[in-house]
Amino acid sequence: MGLLSSTSLQTPADAAQRALTFKERVAYQRAIEEVYWRHRIWPRENPDPKPSLDAVMSRAQLEKKVEDYLRESQELEDDWQRPISTQELQAEMDRMAEHTKQPDVLREIFEALGNDPFLIAECLARPVLSERRMKRVAQHQRKGR
Repeated sequence: MGLLSSTSLQTPADAAQRALTFKERVAYQRAIEEVYWRHRIWPRENPDPKPSLDAVMSRAQLEKKVEDYLRESQELEDDWQRPISTQELQAEMDRMAEHTKQPDVLREIFEALGNDPFLIAECLARPVLSERRMKRVAQHQRKGR
């Protein structure tokens, strides 16, 4: 039984009625980064204690991460007529759950997002998909020249 065995997105119409503010997205991004930071190994050769996440990642950096994936996602929709669909978000969530090398970390991220399929899709899967797609667009453009 996988991590997302009971986690699936609602229909596109249901998802469209639910929206996240930029501030909410930044808060969820921070929750994700907090999980990653907790699991980051602090080098033994560094005599200083591991700093807090706030000491190594500013709010501006969190906001930039969110701005980047939102911009990429919008660009895919507007410029390339390839919006990320609910089905693609679901497939990415399934891929993450099936192929993760750190299921405990992924489980913690899901918990940090309230085990909410919509939040997992929007705040974890969408950034990955938009970045991957933008790389493909860039590769396609380079090949087309």
